[in-house]
Amino acid sequence: MTKITSTAFSTTTPLCFARGRNGDVYAVNGLERGLRWDTVTANVEQLGIKAPASAPAVSANAASAKYYLAGIDVVDGGFGYEAEPTVTITGTAAALGVARARLKNGAVKSVQMLRYGLGYDTPPTVECAIPVQESNKGSGATLSVTVSGRMIGANVVSQGSGYTSSPAITPSAGNAAVSSSRGLDGGVRAFPVLNQGEGYASDPTLTVSGGEGSGLSVSPRMRYRVTGVSVTSGGSGYTGNPRVVFSGNGGGAVAEAIVGRDGVITSVRLIHGGAYSAAPTATIVADGEQDPKRAILKPILSQGIIGKYWCAIRYIDDTAESKSGPIPSSISELTEIEVTANSGSLSWSWSNTGMDARVNKIELWRTSADQALVLYKVAEVARNASSYSDTLQDAQLVDPSRTGFEALPITLPNGQVNARRFNPPPQNKAVIAMFQDRAWYGVDVAGRKFDGTTDAAAAEPNALYFSELDEPESVPEVNQLVIQENVKGQDRIAALMPFGGGMVVFQERHAYRLSYVSQPILDANISLICQRGCLNQRCWDQYDGVAYVADAAGMYMLDGTNAVPLSDAIDTFWTDDIIHFASSAHFFVRVDPQTRIVRFHYTESAGLPDKALCFHPITKAWWVEAYAQDFAAAECLKTSGRQRVVAGGQTGAMYIFDSGSQDVNSAGGAAGIACSLRTSNFSFSPQETSRGIRVLYRPTTADCDLTLGLHYNNSASPRPAAVKTDRGSGFVTDGGLNASLNLKKTRSALGDATGYAVCAYSGRVDERSAGGDRHLAIALSLTRPSAESAILYGAAVEGVAQ
Repeated sequence: MTKITSTAFSTTTPLCFARGRNGDVYAVNGLERGLRWDTVTANVEQLGIKAPASAPAVSANAASAKYYLAGIDVVDGGFGYEAEPTVTITGTAAALGVARARLKNGAVKSVQMLRYGLGYDTPPTVECAIPVQESNKGSGATLSVTVSGRMIGANVVSQGSGYTSSPAITPSAGNAAVSSSRGLDGGVRAFPVLNQGEGYASDPTLTVSGGEGSGLSVSPRMRYRVTGVSVTSGGSGYTGNPRVVFSGNGGGAVAEAIVGRDGVITSVRLIHGGAYSAAPTATIVADGEQDPKRAILKPILSQGIIGKYWCAIRYIDDTAESKSGPIPSSISELTEIEVTANSGSLSWSWSNTGMDARVNKIELWRTSADQALVLYKVAEVARNASSYSDTLQDAQLVDPSRTGFEALPITLPNGQVNARRFNPPPQNKAVIAMFQDRAWYGVDVAGRKFDGTTDAAAAEPNALYFSELDEPESVPEVNQLVIQENVKGQDRIAALMPFGGGMVVFQERHAYRLSYVSQPILDANISLICQRGCLNQRCWDQYDGVAYVADAAGMYMLDGTNAVPLSDAIDTFWTDDIIHFASSAHFFVRVDPQTRIVRFHYTESAGLPDKALCFHPITKAWWVEAYAQDFAAAECLKTSGRQRVVAGGQTGAMYIFDSGSQDVNSAGGAAGIACSLRTSNFSFSPQETSRGIRVLYRPTTADCDLTLGLHYNNSASPRPAAVKTDRGSGFVTDGGLNASLNLKKTRSALGDATGYAVCAYSGRVDERSAGGDRHLAIALSLTRPSAESAILYGAAVEGVAQ
């Protein structure tokens, strides 16, 4: 077991713990910065990282460059490239640029800048190498083209003469329809197309009839589109990217040749049909059959660092990416700098005063010129660095392909804080709870402000703060919800309990249900559940779909909508001030999943809890357990394959309640627990003539004394025995306050103990007597032998009403 230490651990102020999605444990107490523990090492860190105390100082250096090479445009991609050509940049500069050509279908489509050139007085020369190809890359392929045509008009070959009416024009094939229009001189000049038709593979013949004239001759005007290209011969030896070339009047057809592994053209995929006045032909042109063409490139120059910039720094820790790290601080205040003369670099300097110990590195951020919306990461330097020379030009700064590129909007489009959302959690909240992937902070420590400074008027008794999504350590001050009280009297938040689909916000006397969809500050819903509250964050526990809660009025069960009182039978513990509520900050409730026993740990004097009110939900029975040492807290953990309640003792050891010799301390060794139990009061039954306390136990190999005390009429002390007795039933009285039973198996020479014993008792129950006994409670206590378990299975009280 790893033992961790921190100055925040205190015997007087409890810590509240919560576990995040990545396994880290967070702890707060409201008196100082909370803690984060990775549960692996012994190191703890303070929650969150404070932002840098001041903005960086930034200045522009003297103009060392007039221009820089921001990019390269492709004017003409050329043709015939089989591999990426070399891009050569020549000129006079402090640092020449380096670029890489990107190809598509044998042509240069774009140029990627690998290094931006700096310090150019005049534009550099940018050239792309001439394509180098091998010749004779296939031959012999032939193609057949299918087309679909339509008649878009008619051409007059001869106008003719003597026509007294418009003649009829009849196509020799297809469904096209053409009319004619006669002129005043008897000639025919116009031929409107009434129906262009469709599907012509060749030009139809137009026949003229009627009109009583002669000599008219017309021909069709067609438009064809390619509908398919088939391979009549696949040829051989084709490699690379052979092209399909269409020949004919018109153009626009595009097709792609598909080459098989054996170098044969297997098919042609038509991409576009184009438009032709006659059916075109198609041929295959191999790569080597056309001269390659050099690409033409043009440099893009820009000025250096010039304009208005906003600059900031922030800190980051060494949290691994697997745990959503590194965790950053919010950015510092922004430094505004206006560079009026073209500059080649900026000089940064800053102070590390007040830097948190968990800071691992420092990040530098600035905007591009003349915009204050988005910051870009300039560099990442060591935590002890205090200056940096920034030579990133704007094109480099905003280039997503740059190593280390990151963009950080200062605020989101909806106005929500972003670059300053990494504020450490509030230091005046004593409770943390994880709900819907956010950390929630509540329970005010009066006299402390959000940042931990003191202010007597800073109390926020009903304020909740919530973290950013999946960022438990990022809590902007604007992430606040306030419980609006609509009940009589003032109250204050005491505990937070994630429960079902919502979170129960307990005040001292009221309980509210909080739920939201995505953004608590926009769509949170808070509604009153019941008029019961909670003593502190540890005074509730959940089991089998319900919560068991202790408040200043008693114990109750909460199913999410209704509160059911449980402690009416032992109400005197609350009404008669048996419970020392001045120490209630240390009380806690825990349910044992093995036995289903609900324990409310409390004390009757100052200090940590040394007793527990125990309740069994099935039998509805109450009893009191007392312990030989104080317990500060308990938790349900899985040990040896079972869920068990593990408690932290005053001595620093840890104990398992229900496991006898399995009780362990932090070193893993065995440790005995002295304990006692006192039942609630039982009323006497006048009809009963037999009165006795029957116990069932497991005999031990060593001496082990069980003591029994009888508390009449709610007396704090047991009634003394009148005489010494030993009736042979196991229990022995010596005239003192208690009867005793040795659980040792071989305690008697008459035979081994059976594990069953009876202690007889009496009581004055005459109703006419003012000194009569009205009710009885029993107290049992034992200390088990150090080498074995001492188990008391049960005790039955005869002569009382159930």
